[in-house]
Amino acid sequence: MFVILAIVLVVVGGGGWLVNLSFTGGSADASHLVTETVKKGPFRIVVSERGQLDSLKSATITSGVEGTTTIIFIVPEGTQVHAGQLVCELDSSTLVDKQKEQQIKLTQATADLEKARKNVQIQEEQNASDIAAANLLFQLAELDLNKFEKGDKSKLLNEKDGELQLAEEELIRAKDTYEFSKRIAKKGYKTQQELEANRIAVKKAEINRNKAEEALRVLRDYEFVRTHAELKEKVEEAKREQNRVKLQGDASLDQFNAELQARELAHLVETEKATKLSEQIAACKLYAPQPGEVVYPSQRSRRNEGQAIEEGASVRQLQEILKLPDLSQMKVEAKIHESRIGLVSKGMPVIVHVDAAGDEIYRGIVDFISSVPLSPDYRTPDLRQYAAVVRLTESPERVSKLKPGLTANIEIVAEQRENVLQVPVQAVVSVGPKRYAYVVANGAAARREVEIGQSSTKSIEITQGLSEREQVVMNPRTAFSDELADLALQLGVSNPIDVPVPAAVDGEATESGDPSKAANPAAPAAPAKVDAAESGPGRQSREEGRGGEGAKGEGRKGEGRGEGRRERRPRDPSAMIKEGDKNGDGKLSKDETNERMQPFFDRLDANKDGFLDKGELSKMGAMRRPGGEGGAAGGAPQ
Repeated sequence: MFVILAIVLVVVGGGGWLVNLSFTGGSADASHLVTETVKKGPFRIVVSERGQLDSLKSATITSGVEGTTTIIFIVPEGTQVHAGQLVCELDSSTLVDKQKEQQIKLTQATADLEKARKNVQIQEEQNASDIAAANLLFQLAELDLNKFEKGDKSKLLNEKDGELQLAEEELIRAKDTYEFSKRIAKKGYKTQQELEANRIAVKKAEINRNKAEEALRVLRDYEFVRTHAELKEKVEEAKREQNRVKLQGDASLDQFNAELQARELAHLVETEKATKLSEQIAACKLYAPQPGEVVYPSQRSRRNEGQAIEEGASVRQLQEILKLPDLSQMKVEAKIHESRIGLVSKGMPVIVHVDAAGDEIYRGIVDFISSVPLSPDYRTPDLRQYAAVVRLTESPERVSKLKPGLTANIEIVAEQRENVLQVPVQAVVSVGPKRYAYVVANGAAARREVEIGQSSTKSIEITQGLSEREQVVMNPRTAFSDELADLALQLGVSNPIDVPVPAAVDGEATESGDPSKAANPAAPAAPAKVDAAESGPGRQSREEGRGGEGAKGEGRKGEGRGEGRRERRPRDPSAMIKEGDKNGDGKLSKDETNERMQPFFDRLDANKDGFLDKGELSKMGAMRRPGGEGGAAGGAPQ
């Protein structure tokens, strides 16, 4: 029986190397195994993120002037101001000139409006006069018709009839005289001339009678009909005239009313323009709404705004000019990755480390969590992050020492329990649906089935199967690979061996209970409760494919561990910067690194300037190299 030691290098997270010891070929001697004590202690799962300090109650003063204008006065940054104090003045000379021109337009619009109102009044009076005249004309026409029908017609008829009767009487008398003249002419009492005169008198009387008779017929059959038709038509025409006058008056009045409305609208527009110009001129003077210390916008928020805030600088409408933060109430604004947002809820306690405050710790609570993700950056379109706000709960005296804009690290305590039985995550292995740990007792290691609870990045809760102070093997997957493979065949599962994945990216269980001392604050994210059987068969198979199988096979041939190890060399720092450097400054910001490197960014950033240069990136290779043959994970970034 012999033991062959092989080093299996497995790539984890952002490129670090995890070193495991693999013992193959029979039972392992417990004296060569790395063990850890089963213990009870505080169990804490935290979510760690970077954020920026800001005032919880901050008054932001922005430009209310349309377009672009120039700052002609601004109080220096850091000045203490009182409520109502003038803190900034913008150039209003152009607006003053426009106001004068607008006043001329407003005066003309006022005159046009007054003229339109008078035109409407005049037309209303004209309509009343025209309608009254048309009504009178109609009344007169009706009166003439009634006069003819009930007066003139009978009068004229009686006159003509009387004239006819007189003519007939004259004819009868003339005939009698002529007959008498003829009798006495025979006796010699009348001359022939007198007789002829009487005959002519008869003829004349007949003509007069015929004339009177014809005049009566013409009057009755023609003149009465014509006069009645004329008078009746005059009545109808007078009625139509009434309608025409009314319609013409209404049309003219509508036209003047439309013109009046247009003038009123024009006057309103010009008035609003004049009022707006007055408001714009007033907006050029910005006053402090509350007392506080003047703070200019940070360079990041001004990145797309142009030049810095100073006298002579141009500012656009709604551009932030300065802030007046209430330093007695502070908050931290951060972004939480979608894989960790499920661990965070409102009201959770938070530990805040401010970079500028050294090791000093501030307490807070989660005050806000966005329900929708933030808009992704064009460089990382698949990255989903949620906005979160942490409110500091320290005393105002202590909080007022902090300044807005400082960088801080927040550790959201997702879960914290005391006196939890726990072992390192490396000590538990899954075979199918079951979990096992190898317990060392009396110099020998024995497999024992266990039940687990929640996991952090370093420890896993044991609910059943182990007791406090027992010793468990730290690398059972590699030390007992053959035995676990046989067990998998017995259980009828394929490729089942795996180590449970931690529950929280930034969580761990520490004896002191202080998450700031976590050994692995940048490990990959995972759900709060992890089923070890489902947590990573793929990961196990990748690890075995890269090193485990080669280590076993070559080890049996006695060719040493070097043949079984496949080491992935770190990339050249210059190539990494060239690939990721978007703004051409020769170094990488956290946003410019890929998702695999971002969890290790803060550890690699030795000078804490927020960027990685070639020197800092070159140290990543040393972090990836194994730390020694006897260590379980000596070179892995924690």
